[in-house]
Amino acid sequence: VPEDWIIGRHIVTYHDGTEAELPVMFGWHIRSAAESGTGDSNSTEAVETSYIEVLGATFPQRIDGKMWYRTAYRNPHPEKTIVSIRTQANDGITIDVMA
Repeated sequence: VPEDWIIGRHIVTYHDGTEAELPVMFGWHIRSAAESGTGDSNSTEAVETSYIEVLGATFPQRIDGKMWYRTAYRNPHPEKTIVSIRTQANDGITIDVMA
């Protein structure tokens, strides 16, 4: 059940004060920080080939020994200016991603 894998959401705030919520799904938008990989942060060699087919919407990169994930979302309101993005985990912890 996809909803069982939603671990949080990105909350996008626009210049006019409206907000949009974008789900963060484990295994699709983010994976384990403990994944192994070799190579530098700008190389697809940083990803084990066994993961390539199951990465979902993410592109993992190892930077300074930590695994980071890039993911893309479709902006639900491309005509509006984004002023901030914050991430809220299901446990209530919130982080400012862009301000």
